[in-house]
Amino acid sequence: MKAIQRGLGLRVKIIDDDEHDVVKATRAGPVDPNFVRVLERTESGDYPEDVLVFCRGISKHRGHAELQGRACRCLAAHGSRIVSPSNHVPSVLALELSQCILGAMVSHKPNVMIIEECLRAMSILGTHGEVRIQISKFKGIKRILSAMDRHPIAKGVQEAGCSVLSTLAVSCDVSAEIQTAGGTKRVLSAMDNHKMEPHIQLAGCKAIRNLAVSADNRVQISSSVWGFKRILDAMRCHAANPDVQEQACIALANLTANNPSSCVEVGSAGGIDHVIAAMDFHLTSACVQERACLCLRNLATIENNQLIIAQKGGIERTIRAVQNHLEHDTLAAEVCRCLANLGRHPQNQEHLVQCGGIQVLFKCMDFYENNGVVQEQAILALCNVGFLQRKLQMQIQEMGGEARVQRSIASSQASKLTIQWGQVLLQKLGNPTAECEQNRGMSSTVIAVSLGGVAELSRGMCINGQSRIRSENPSPASGADSMQTSINIMPSQGGVGNNIAQSVNDGVA
Repeated sequence: MKAIQRGLGLRVKIIDDDEHDVVKATRAGPVDPNFVRVLERTESGDYPEDVLVFCRGISKHRGHAELQGRACRCLAAHGSRIVSPSNHVPSVLALELSQCILGAMVSHKPNVMIIEECLRAMSILGTHGEVRIQISKFKGIKRILSAMDRHPIAKGVQEAGCSVLSTLAVSCDVSAEIQTAGGTKRVLSAMDNHKMEPHIQLAGCKAIRNLAVSADNRVQISSSVWGFKRILDAMRCHAANPDVQEQACIALANLTANNPSSCVEVGSAGGIDHVIAAMDFHLTSACVQERACLCLRNLATIENNQLIIAQKGGIERTIRAVQNHLEHDTLAAEVCRCLANLGRHPQNQEHLVQCGGIQVLFKCMDFYENNGVVQEQAILALCNVGFLQRKLQMQIQEMGGEARVQRSIASSQASKLTIQWGQVLLQKLGNPTAECEQNRGMSSTVIAVSLGGVAELSRGMCINGQSRIRSENPSPASGADSMQTSINIMPSQGGVGNNIAQSVNDGVA
């Protein structure tokens, strides 16, 4: 038994065992008119003068269901401002925020409206690290999963539940706790029970995306065929919804990052068809195009998928993506990575050239002359395409490839990979019969690999910082440093590349 002293004299006793979760709250007497006035002003749009006092007022009136629902709705409405980076959130406030919301959930378990409002408030407030810690500390994960179990047909509860799990999963420790407690199963169940609800599918894909950033979670989620099936079902049922398509592509990308067995399963389940269909349906969406290229790039880390993607028109779609959205630098880099992997297969190399792949790579190099990532990935792609066939090497050279590679190597932005493989390519272009010492003993079909990537964590109000993750897959390029850098994005408001798309925390999806 654990007693927690609340603000303003309220004492709550929470008794937990395997079968019971009983809350006994001492009544705080009649409704405080001052709190009601503050609540009414907050409902009208005014920001609470003292959020800490407001939270303690919520805890004091825990026995009043109507006030609890209204107050939690206000916390959700003002949540983004409360946890804004410009506002300092002291530990005592994070504690009160988590306790007043969790207390309302425990006191009013059967009340769907209150549970939904509490979950929505947590999904926004939980974007702050200190609030996430307090939610986890006071058994918030258990409360959330219990609410989803208790109200399986309540669409709002299921959507908000998936959304708050997505928000909390940004923290590695909390992500592991969610997975251990069965959070993934609840998310997949919500997606299965509400296939035609786009908001639930979107929130579910975001949750899987964030949970799959963890390598351990990724393996566990991928071990169940239902994880892939639910995501592919979402793509099939909501083909016209760009948000669902984008998040589903990232979820698939994260699940397949550095995971060859998952790449095989997704390819066998028709995942390549769904990703290509998304690219065809959403030609004008740079976000969908970029995420689809990320997904194809990860799937193309295995040889069989490289050929399948090319046979289904993946090379043409990838080239078209950057032609339509050249102004997006992260998309251009992703296209170069994808072409680098697809160009590893000997049967794809000439096809890639015929589709205008070399011209597109040169166009990216010219447009992003000072972008080290684009230069690096374009050179890797050119190396793979022209490594063996003299005819292709000549085409690269005749189109001005040698000058562009020399420019990239000489740039102050040049990475180790740019210099290493740029020199290899220059030697091939200038003296195709020579074999440089560093390439002896390498695979006869591959030199460079753009390894499977994980997309960024979806964070509520901020841009995810860069992370460097070494792939667990050995690079066919002997001695090559195949470390990649995750891309940065501004996640959608309101609601896991190279190595893994990171998770997305955006409050309520």
